[in-house]
Amino acid sequence: MTPVSHALLPVFLGQRWIPHHNRIPDVRSVAIVAVCGMLPDLASPHLTLDDRHTAFSHTAWAALLFGAVVAALAIRFPKRIPPSFASLCFGAYSGHLACDAITGGIPLFYPSSTAIVGRNYLPYWLWITCDGALVLYLYFVYRWLPLRRKIHLPRSPGIPPAP
Repeated sequence: MTPVSHALLPVFLGQRWIPHHNRIPDVRSVAIVAVCGMLPDLASPHLTLDDRHTAFSHTAWAALLFGAVVAALAIRFPKRIPPSFASLCFGAYSGHLACDAITGGIPLFYPSSTAIVGRNYLPYWLWITCDGALVLYLYFVYRWLPLRRKIHLPRSPGIPPAP
């Protein structure tokens, strides 16, 4: 799948557990979940399927390591990282692996085993369709709904309001 799908799919599926302000999802939390969803590709960028099949970041070991780090942070900072949000971040990473498993396969237990789990079950045109649908959804949630509710997201200082 594309990085757009890896970033936006966990945001879409995890809306319930993302903190909200004025019934609008918190932008910082959405960004964190999106980065967690893209993290396996950010940790070991790859251009070919063979590169993915030898990437440590696409293994169960990397997912367990990431889960341990997130759990440790949630225990250390329980008010800033509630357990539901920590679980969502781990789910975003794991969801990336699941998506890659159905779009070409992943080396689940590499380097212990070179067996590839999964294969390409989704046609490539569906990847782009999924990207478009997710982008439209986020536009709806972050731009259209706030305008309809007359709620404006906070602006950065120094940026004048739109006319």
